[in-house]
Amino acid sequence: MKKFLSLGTVLFALLVGFSSCKKEDGEIISVTEVGKLTGDAALNWAKLHKDSLLNVITNRLQNDKDDKGNFKYKTTNGYINNPDITREVFISIGYDGLNVAGYLSAGAFLDSCVVTWILNNGTSTTPKKALLVSGNSSSGKSTCLKNTPELKGLKADAHFVSDQTFENISTLRNMIDTLKNRGFEYSDITIVLVYCDALTSYKSACDRLIKEGRTISLDYFTYMYPCFKGRIDSMEKMSPYNQCVRRYINNMKFSYKEGDDIETVPKEVTYNQGVLPWCYTLEDHNKTELYSFAYGFQESASWSKYPTEDNTFRAVRNEEKARRSLIENLEY
Repeated sequence: MKKFLSLGTVLFALLVGFSSCKKEDGEIISVTEVGKLTGDAALNWAKLHKDSLLNVITNRLQNDKDDKGNFKYKTTNGYINNPDITREVFISIGYDGLNVAGYLSAGAFLDSCVVTWILNNGTSTTPKKALLVSGNSSSGKSTCLKNTPELKGLKADAHFVSDQTFENISTLRNMIDTLKNRGFEYSDITIVLVYCDALTSYKSACDRLIKEGRTISLDYFTYMYPCFKGRIDSMEKMSPYNQCVRRYINNMKFSYKEGDDIETVPKEVTYNQGVLPWCYTLEDHNKTELYSFAYGFQESASWSKYPTEDNTFRAVRNEEKARRSLIENLEY
C-alpha cells in the first residue's frame, strides 16, 4: 500500500506539526505509543485532540489543489466537505484504508466539527446555497460532482457542498436541519442521489484500492447498499424536506470524461414511475456475482501488491464484530 502509506506519512507529519498528539509534559506521542485504536477508543482520541485534528483537516480544505492547480475543496463562497479527508487523520492510530468500520463514530464526530467550521467560514453573500451529493458507496458521487454540468455550476458558488453517502435518511434530514438553522432556505438546498448498480459500484471500490490504497469490505458494502431502497420515494415525500431541490443521477455508465453531460433523471420521475433499474435489493444472484468478483480480484495481479497477512482481503474475511458494532451505532 505504498501510495496510501506515503499519504499516511505526510498526514502524520501534519499531525505532529499541529501538535495533535501530546503527552501532558508536551512530548509528542509516536504512532507506536498510541497503538491501534478503533471504536470508542478512537472516538475518545478524536475528542481529546479535536482542535489539532480539525486544524489538519481544515488546512487541507483551504490549500489542497489538483493537478491543474485548482483548489480541490474550495468554492467561491465556501468549501466541500468530504469525510474521506476526515478519516485520513486516523492513520496514526491504525486506519489503513481498509478498516473503515472501526472509525465510524470517531469520523462522524470529527465530521460534525468540520461542518460547523465550514458554515462559520464561508462568505456572507446571500442567498446561501448548499449542495448535498449522496448515494451508495462507490456509486461515483465525486465523479458526478466533477463532470455533471448542472452540479459543476451549483458547486462553483455554493456556500456548503457535502460529498458523502448519507446512507441513513435521518442523517440527511439532520444535515438539512443544520443548514436551515444557519440561514439556508429549503429552495436553495439541492439534494442529489447518485445511483449505480451493486457490481459496478464494488468494482469501482476495488479499483480505488489499486489507485488510492483504500476500499470497503464486501460485508460492509452488502450491508449498506440495501439501505438506499426506496430512497427516491422518501426524498419526494418527506415534508418539509421535499421543499429542497431534488435531482437523481444515473451513473451506470461509469466512464465519463471531463465535460460529459451525465444523465440526470427528470425531477418529476419518481421510483414508482419508471426508474425501475434503480433497484437496491441484493438478490442471491447479485451476491454471487459480488463474491465471485471479490475472489477473482483477490487472486489477481492487482491484489498481489498487498500480500501481507494484516491486509488480507477483507471482502472475504469475517467482520461480524465490526458489523454488529455498525448496526448498534446507526439508526434506520
